[in-house]
Amino acid sequence: MAKVELSSHQDIVREKDRPSQCCLLLEGWACRYQVLSGGNRQIFSFHIPGDIPDLQS
Repeated sequence: MAKVELSSHQDIVREKDRPSQCCLLLEGWACRYQVLSGGNRQIFSFHIPGDIPDLQS
């Protein structure tokens, strides 16, 4: 199992990607969002350490 470190404001997975791995958040915060037509973000969920975000949705 490989540990991958991401920097702030870096996407874990993007819309239309086909993720092939599971993700466990070890530290920091993450959120699931969609960019709207006007450029704003609609946030669907927040994730904290210990969460396993559902990257397939």
